[in-house]
Amino acid sequence: MREDPLFEIRDLTKKYAVREGGILSSLFSDQKYLRAVDQVSFDIHQGDIVGLAGQSGCGKSTLGELLVGLVEPSSGTIRYKGRDLSEFDKEEMKEFRRDIQIIFQDPYESLNPRYTVGQTVTEPLKIHNIGSPEEREARIVRALEDSGLTPPENYIPKLPSELSGGERQRVSIARALVLDPSFLVADEPVSMLDVSVSTGILNQFKKLKDRKDLTLLYISHDLATIRYITDETIIMYLGDIVEMGNTGQIIDYPAHPYTEQLLSAVPNPDPDEQRLGTDIDSSISNTVDIPSGCRFRDNCKYAKEKCKQEPDMESINSVQEAACFYPVSSSKSEVENV
Repeated sequence: MREDPLFEIRDLTKKYAVREGGILSSLFSDQKYLRAVDQVSFDIHQGDIVGLAGQSGCGKSTLGELLVGLVEPSSGTIRYKGRDLSEFDKEEMKEFRRDIQIIFQDPYESLNPRYTVGQTVTEPLKIHNIGSPEEREARIVRALEDSGLTPPENYIPKLPSELSGGERQRVSIARALVLDPSFLVADEPVSMLDVSVSTGILNQFKKLKDRKDLTLLYISHDLATIRYITDETIIMYLGDIVEMGNTGQIIDYPAHPYTEQLLSAVPNPDPDEQRLGTDIDSSISNTVDIPSGCRFRDNCKYAKEKCKQEPDMESINSVQEAACFYPVSSSKSEVENV
């Protein structure tokens, strides 16, 4: 039996007011909201790498920002190590922020161009008042080594302009690792990098998990990298979770039609097994005017009358859940050795 989750997310919602038209329109019409994250519930266990996938605008990045405390939820609860974040006092929240770190997508925007690598990686230690100068230096060296920048002394004096895109992203990783976090959110960390550089960074994440028991939420629209790096996968559509469970099971036997469509767009190197993806109509894929019932039904080729009702998340097997009345792989067995 597994230990208690590191994170317990229940009915988590984040919505933003949308202003339409002029002042008179806003006075005499009902306020509309963009539901970036809409009543999602899931757990994350210590030491797992969890993938979070879905098309652009589905709420992936907002969910990651909610977990690290960059934005406040509109409703719902986030429990960390058994405690509700809303109950944390100032000192407890500071400790939480030290324990939880995020790596952003764009290494060209997330680094201060005037800071050397050493200054960038030192900054979190200064903010949290950690260590003597000697202890900070040792932490910086270790973080650079852990992120794959070796030898560290060659990188410490360099500015971002002197680094490649892959090296910049590794500096971002080192900046997050220098605080020895328990949990790391990686938001599309390799989407701007070429394949060879991306593979090196993904392998570095896997090494960190094995060596440090690091827990990672890996956000991506790329299901190929999700499969390569993650243990569990969460699929989001229009702000909600439509499928989650063991990564191998979901990739090999997708239960939700949306997951099936996402997978149909993944290139297959075997010319005899090429799959033609089905486009998802973006005009009906927005989080302001979410349809009643199953939110995917207007894009779903399997939709029936019952889909006008809202499906609950239900178990497909012991390692996979989906919110669908007619799961496409309900008759498929679980993958071996999950």
